[in-house]
Amino acid sequence: MKTSFNKLWTYLNSRRITKKEFKEITGFDDGTMQRLEHNDDMLRIDVIDRICRCLGCTLSDIMDTE
Repeated sequence: MKTSFNKLWTYLNSRRITKKEFKEITGFDDGTMQRLEHNDDMLRIDVIDRICRCLGCTLSDIMDTE
């Protein structure tokens, strides 16, 4: 099963949040941002949880599985 974070970028864009602002809001380092941008399946659940908590969204708002 492949994970896609394309919905995350759509979600951020709809709220006019840049990737730089998203990085600041979440406190993610460059490595985590790169894994998100490349739909890395090896992201830890705490990273996904932090995204949802910081943005006030649900898992289905930010990711899909194929």
